[in-house]
Amino acid sequence: MVNMFGEILGQEDIAADYIAKYQADQQAGKEKLSGLNGLVAFVQVRDDGSSNGRLERQRSMETAQGS
Repeated sequence: MVNMFGEILGQEDIAADYIAKYQADQQAGKEKLSGLNGLVAFVQVRDDGSSNGRLERQRSMETAQGS
């Protein structure tokens, strides 16, 4: 979807940079959470100040993959 908007607006490079940064941030977040066992809180804070959150029982990536 971001690529499509980049094409429409003639800003493909900006769209590609945005996607690359998002993927890098996503990977960094996964790495930070990879060693956690137990409860993990997920919180989403929006620009309007509202939030949404939940708790989940989380296993580390190593445990989940059977290592």
